[in-house]
Amino acid sequence: MNKFSHTTGISNKFFKIFIWGHPLSFSLSPFFQEHAGIFEEKNVLYSIFRGSCENFREILLDKQCLGANVTVPNKVKALNLCDDLTETAKICGSVNTIFKKNERIIGDNTDGEGLFLWLTRNNFHENNIDILGNGGTARSVAHAFSKNGYSVRIFGREEKGWEKKFGSFYDIDCWQDTATTVNTLPFLKKGKNVIDISYQFGKISDDAAGMLACQGWLAFQRWFDSEISLKKFIEITFTHAQAQSNSFFIKQLRGL
Repeated sequence: MNKFSHTTGISNKFFKIFIWGHPLSFSLSPFFQEHAGIFEEKNVLYSIFRGSCENFREILLDKQCLGANVTVPNKVKALNLCDDLTETAKICGSVNTIFKKNERIIGDNTDGEGLFLWLTRNNFHENNIDILGNGGTARSVAHAFSKNGYSVRIFGREEKGWEKKFGSFYDIDCWQDTATTVNTLPFLKKGKNVIDISYQFGKISDDAAGMLACQGWLAFQRWFDSEISLKKFIEITFTHAQAQSNSFFIKQLRGL
């Protein structure tokens, strides 16, 4: 049975937000989202949900629940538990952020927009971008960059049909490390121009942390209509990323 909060006896004083996916033991989201809530004078309980789509919808309907984040492998499943979808979620075919409006559950996708925000804040001025992989995250990234006028090339093993809406498709064996490349594959692809947005416990690159911060900030806006700046949100996220990295290093020294 999933609990509404991980704090006993005070849950009725807190806004509830959940994250649904697997694995999540290394997720930074509970730490930086609750931390951001302090700056907004919001009492936030951000908890991991483990259960079915049906049970998740019941929890989302709770009046104190403002919404959720969704990660692998549930981003497509989440489409079915929403009453309405934003245009971005419809185009991307997946949901990573859920918020509520007029007592209806709304599904959104901030993956691609989060990465776009991070890169453009860091003086990314190229006119084109390559994407390795053509799964759900790749689709969101391709959408974000194409709608902002970038030329997008998607590299994968088999064309799925959506690629031509945002750019052009090529076999992954044709990729060369000549342009800024976002790696959405489940394994590391090395190259001087490769941006790796995946992370594990204690091992998160600046780009992965930056994307996480920016998409997290976008979600925070959906839940709270917040005035917290993106700069502050990034600072908070990087603080927790460093703390997790330090914890990982200490555990390695202890042989744990």
